[in-house]
Amino acid sequence: MALIPNFPKDLLDIHHHWHDPSAHPGSPGGRNNPFGTPGAGLEFLQFHHDFMVQFHAWYDTQPFADQSLVLPWATVPVVLKNPAVTGWNSTFAAQENRIITNNPSFSSEDALGAYIEGGIHGWIHPAVATAFNEPVVANFHSPQSTYFYQIHGLVDKWWRDYVTAQIPQTIVQLAVDAPSVQASISRPGEVSVFSFVVFTAGNYTIETQGSTDVVARLYGPNNMAALITEDDDSGDAQNSRISSMLSAGTYYVRVRHYRESSTGNYSISVKGSNQQPNFPTIQVNGAAIDGVIAVANESDVYTFAVTAAGTHLIETAGNTDCLITLFGPDSQTAFIAQDDDSGPGTNSRIATNLAVGTYYVRVAHYSPTGTGTYSIFVRR
Repeated sequence: MALIPNFPKDLLDIHHHWHDPSAHPGSPGGRNNPFGTPGAGLEFLQFHHDFMVQFHAWYDTQPFADQSLVLPWATVPVVLKNPAVTGWNSTFAAQENRIITNNPSFSSEDALGAYIEGGIHGWIHPAVATAFNEPVVANFHSPQSTYFYQIHGLVDKWWRDYVTAQIPQTIVQLAVDAPSVQASISRPGEVSVFSFVVFTAGNYTIETQGSTDVVARLYGPNNMAALITEDDDSGDAQNSRISSMLSAGTYYVRVRHYRESSTGNYSISVKGSNQQPNFPTIQVNGAAIDGVIAVANESDVYTFAVTAAGTHLIETAGNTDCLITLFGPDSQTAFIAQDDDSGPGTNSRIATNLAVGTYYVRVAHYSPTGTGTYSIFVRR
């Protein structure tokens, strides 16, 4: 059994209530679009994504948390593709292939979500319950099982891969600290993509304005598929607001309506610092530097100098589940490596051969909503 101890009842009730409105009527939320109606597929994807974010906000603080147990599957595991045990057949194989290849193509995220929910998702939960002797994963209390997060992490990956492939060719350019740009979602399911250039590293805020309930996703630097974070309602009213420490480079913002069936007007802006930040310097083989991720989506940037080429170890310490990204040499945008949990516990560790030069390390929480203290050091 892979059941998670001390699982919060209120979180479990939210999941049960979403699938069965008659259960736990006092729980917040609940499904707005029943299966088979417009918007239901996207709501299925969004609800489970948001649920996993809420789960990690709790789980990542627990002393027993083992991230390896809740890592998303990259594909349907081979062990589940045993017809005699799980009922795997050519129909499910064709569904998996269509989801991966988008051939025949799905008309929208809503169509993708409806296809997953009405097909392979209904098979995979009981299949996992049988293959791994985990009965709870086949019912509405399935979030108690670590397998739930591997299943829905895979669903989230399918969704993310589809969205990345649908990024339109037309990209609207934004300028930092310039007036807001007017935009609109003129047809259901429409997605707009904006880009902006960060010339000087620092803290930047991407924000929408207006009465339209939009969701924003931030990608980069210099990579339209590298998701940094997303936000729905952190801004005024139902607007999106993302504040993050960004290194120099080009970033992309993808904006859609929270409800795929809806349309509306909005505006978007980027505000930031034009001052060169004073990055804390890590001394190689020196004392560790203490840091804190105080608010959701925050990230910290550090610099260190390599004076003698060779293998260097960059590592975090503490109880916070950090994600580190290394850039350089002498560049805040030249990606070298990224790591989540290679260090002790949920700490990050990058061990790589570095040439002489200046390097930059970006530290963020693994969970977009996570906070906590940590320390970071560099050894040669």
